[in-house]
Order: sequence, then C-alpha cells, then structure tokens
Amino acid sequence: GIPAEPLFRSASLVITIIALGLILMLGFTYFMVSQAIAPIHQLAHQAHDMAEGVYDGHLTQSPRADEIGQLQNSFYTMQQSIASYVADLTKVQSETKQRGAELQIAKTMAEEADRKKTAFIQDLYHQIRTPLNIISGFAQVLRDGHSMIKDDDFKVITHDMQQNSHTISNIIDNWTS
Repeated sequence: GIPAEPLFRSASLVITIIALGLILMLGFTYFMVSQAIAPIHQLAHQAHDMAEGVYDGHLTQSPRADEIGQLQNSFYTMQQSIASYVADLTKVQSETKQRGAELQIAKTMAEEADRKKTAFIQDLYHQIRTPLNIISGFAQVLRDGHSMIKDDDFKVITHDMQQNSHTISNIIDNWTS
C-alpha cells in the first residue's frame, strides 16, 4: 500500500478543503438569506412603529416582483394611506379646535349682547315708566276731581300730561330709528 503519512496529509487536506468549503457555503447562505429576509425585518420594524403610532417611517416601494416585494409594496401603500388619514384627522382636529374657539368667542359676544339688550330694555322701561306714571296720576286726578280743579291748575295738569306724552313719543321714536 500507500504510506500512512501521505494518506493522512491527503485526508487532512481534503477535510480542510471540505471544512473551508462548508464555512464559505455557510457564510454565502447566511448572506443570501439575510438579503432575502431584510425586507421582512424592515416590515416587522415598521409594523412595530405603526403599532406605536408612528406612521412616517422610511419604508420604500420594492422593485422585487416576488411575494416579499408585493408584501413590502402593499405595506408601503397601507402606511401611506394611514399617514394621509392621520394627517387629515390632525387637520380636522385643528379646524375643530379653531371653530370651538370661534364659537366660544361668539358665545361670549352673544352673552354680552344679551346683557346690553337687557340693560337697554331696563333703561327704556325706566325712561318710559316715569312719564307714564305722571300721565296716569294726572288722569286719575282729572277723573276723580275734575269739577274741583281750578282752570289754571287744569291747564298745568294737561300741559304736564301732554309734555310727558311727548317725552314717551320721543323715547319710542329714538328707540325705533
């Protein structure tokens, strides 16, 4: 036979070549698998971010035509739709806050206008009430004691009644114009 030493060297060389080949194949396989599943890792990370409420991630469309590329493109479309929807909601929320502030201002203005209206009506009531009381009082005097009133007093009473009647008319004319 063949001496043991060259056979041992040949066997060692073959085992070394096989081991290096296996290590290279393992490295190449690892590289290929990691390249193939990188989009899946990216999708998983993006799904986590979206679950946390972050919709503006860095997901891009894939040029790949396989299922992973289709999944990534579908995920990209979903992310864009959700981001657009959230932007629209944010805009609506901002507009709602603005309208709420405007409504609060309008409510305050309406309450102030109501207070002014009430004050105006109360003032008008008091301005009309005084001359009306004078006319009413003089009318009662004329009704109850017309025959006992002297002509000069009668003229003063009727003049005062006419004067207060004009005052009421002027108040009403100023109020309606």
